[in-house]
Amino acid sequence: TNIGANGSGMTEVYSPDDFTGAQAVTGHFTGQGEQDVLVYYPAGAHAGGGVVLTTNGDGSVIHSHRNGYRDAINPGRLTDDNGDNPLQLVNAGSSAGQDRLFPDLIAITGSAANGYYLGYYPSANFAGGYDFPTRLTTITQLPVLTPTGGSDWDSWTITTAQQTTGGTGMFLHNPTTGVLYLWRDLAVDLGTGILSYDQTLLSATWNKALALDLHATDLNGDGTPDLRAVTTTGVVTGWQVTGLPATPTMTAGISQALITAAHTWPLNDPAADTTAFTTTADTTGNSPLTATGNVVWHTGDLYTPDALLNTDPTGLAPATNPTGALTT
Repeated sequence: TNIGANGSGMTEVYSPDDFTGAQAVTGHFTGQGEQDVLVYYPAGAHAGGGVVLTTNGDGSVIHSHRNGYRDAINPGRLTDDNGDNPLQLVNAGSSAGQDRLFPDLIAITGSAANGYYLGYYPSANFAGGYDFPTRLTTITQLPVLTPTGGSDWDSWTITTAQQTTGGTGMFLHNPTTGVLYLWRDLAVDLGTGILSYDQTLLSATWNKALALDLHATDLNGDGTPDLRAVTTTGVVTGWQVTGLPATPTMTAGISQALITAAHTWPLNDPAADTTAFTTTADTTGNSPLTATGNVVWHTGDLYTPDALLNTDPTGLAPATNPTGALTT
């Protein structure tokens, strides 16, 4: 199921195109125990902003077109004291020990002019709300450097998973060199900004020079974070991490191609003041449906709006002239 078929709701077009250029992070972002989705836009029309989408808990499409299913992250909320927005955001869980209903965030933030750093956004304890970022430091109060000792955080990709044994694990990958590290058991002191963790070098040349979308997870429930890597062509491979800490090993699973839809007709675009049905958009392809005969829009049921074919406008009686059809 494409749970994002209705888009993020940011453009009010409710199309999967909403996610172009966005980062999608999973976590308990509404504090209700489900895996929700935080959508963040590092650039473009919504730069520095985003939205928290409430999932349904059953794998069905998120109702981002309805009020109550999205909480805005207004542009500017995540901006630092230099006016810079995060380049990447990931779920930090409760790494600062606040134990709030809503998870904190870790970010790669900065700019070429001001430098890049690892920042921490404590939850303000409501959906989409975060306090001013804390610049993470070492025990000697120096900025936290990349695993290879640099400040070029803009060259790295980060992704996190909540460990089943507790705590947060974060993968750090430099796609240019291929070096891959795992930081386990992240802990942040908000008073000092000190970040502590257990570091492991997993590979010096993992998927070097390949463009990958990385997602941390625990593939086998053993408490050790693992990775899913998705290529630009939609091929996903799970990588299991074993042998920590002495003999770390990355083992690839069977690669699979993600199934994508050629067409999506969400039937969510009727005019508010009419029941007349003429066409409805295809939000994935470019083949709108055209109505002929007895077809009308209908609202008020569980999945509203919807199209009624060959009934009267109430949907309670059959049409006397059953000629309704939807065609491309």
